[in-house]
Amino acid sequence: MGGGAPSPDALTREEFDALLAQYPPLVESISKAKGSKPGQKTLQELDRFRYVDAPAAFGAHDDHRNSNDNSSKPGRAMTLDDVKLLVEWKLRHGKFRPTLMSLISSNPAPLVSSTISSVISAYRSSLPPPSSSLPSSSSSSSPPPAPTYPSTSGAPPPSPAAATAGALLALCSLRGVGPATASLLLSVHDPRRAPFFSDEAFL
Repeated sequence: MGGGAPSPDALTREEFDALLAQYPPLVESISKAKGSKPGQKTLQELDRFRYVDAPAAFGAHDDHRNSNDNSSKPGRAMTLDDVKLLVEWKLRHGKFRPTLMSLISSNPAPLVSSTISSVISAYRSSLPPPSSSLPSSSSSSSPPPAPTYPSTSGAPPPSPAAATAGALLALCSLRGVGPATASLLLSVHDPRRAPFFSDEAFL
C-alpha cells in the first residue's frame, strides 16, 4: 500500500482485516520489550481493561431484561481509579497530554462516581427498547444535574443520538473530561451503541 497511512477510502475490507490482525501481537511485543514503569500497567494490560474488563464491569446486561421492563441490570459504579485507567489507556494510544491526568485526578472521587452513575442512569432510561435500537469541570462536592431530555405525553422516545449527546455533555462537567474522554467513558458502559471517538480520529 506504499509508505504512510493509507486513506480510509482506499482501504479494502481484506486490508483492514489484515492490519487489524497485526494489532494484538504488536501490542504484546511492545509490552514485553518496553514493560511498564513502577505502578503502571503494560499496554496489553490496559487494552484488556479497556476492551474486556471495563465493558464487562460497567455495561448493562440485557439478559436481565424482560418484555415488561425496558431497563437492564446495570454493572457496578465507575470509580475515579477506573477513569484514570481509561485515561491512561487513551494517553498511551494517542497524543500525550501531560496535564490531563492531573486534571482528572483533581476531581473528588465521590463526585466522579455519583456524576457518572447519574449520567449513565439517565442515558439508559432515555434509550428506546432494544427492538427499536440501532445495532451494534465541576469543583462542587455535589454532582451536576443528570441530563434531561424534553418529552411530551405520547411523544416518541428521544433518539439514541439525542441520548448520547446529552450524556456526553453531562460527562464533560468533570474536570479534564472533554468530548473524546466522555465518549470513552460512555463507550465502556454501552459498547453496542456508543463508539469511542478519539481526538486523532477527528483530526
